[in-house]
Amino acid sequence: MTIKRINTRNLPHRGDSVTWNGCVHLSGIMPSDETASIAEQTADVLREIEAQLANAGTSKAALISATVWLADLDRDFEGFNAVWRGWVDRDNLPARSCVQAKLHGKGLLEIAAIAATPPA
Repeated sequence: MTIKRINTRNLPHRGDSVTWNGCVHLSGIMPSDETASIAEQTADVLREIEAQLANAGTSKAALISATVWLADLDRDFEGFNAVWRGWVDRDNLPARSCVQAKLHGKGLLEIAAIAATPPA
């Protein structure tokens, strides 16, 4: 099987996504504006996830799993979930983990995801 690697920002340490064996694996995505609210940062990250999924030929309806890291779980869990619930495909809920972590920079969250891709 062919492995497709996408690295639009030409980063030396990781790519944006890797597609292999019918799945696209998205690297952790952080918000572009670290000063925004948890709702705004969440919406920003989810827009980027949708764009990367579309670039891989799939969509949020094909999400298999998502891993969410919040800088402050107690403060931001409900705000994050409010945006997530409005975005996620309710008919195709992915497995999801959500934990607190020390994040790089001042962003409030990071999300990595895996989605199925259509057969070639």
